[in-house]
Amino acid sequence: DSLREDDLMARLPGCKATRWHRGAYDIVPVHGGKVAGIKALLDHYGIAQEETMAFGDGENDADMLRFARMGVSMGNGDAEAKAAADYICGDIDDDGLARALEYFGLL
Repeated sequence: DSLREDDLMARLPGCKATRWHRGAYDIVPVHGGKVAGIKALLDHYGIAQEETMAFGDGENDADMLRFARMGVSMGNGDAEAKAAADYICGDIDDDGLARALEYFGLL
């Protein structure tokens, strides 16, 4: 619950938590996470941010969806992922990912 999460995070200076399920969350360095990983890959391969697309379904994906040129939330995603996305595709169990890739001409 949020009280135990707050207590745990108070013991982990330099870290942040992002929830991806009611009972689960990621703990990463304050300057780490999915966006930092994407930036490192883009820098390494010389790819522009404007060429990125990201898919996600949880609160822990919201920063990544906002960062990518095209952020796509799964139809079954939570409210924060959907709010951060540029496009909301179908449910993962209804071939939402494949249909989104077809919609954008990538499959």
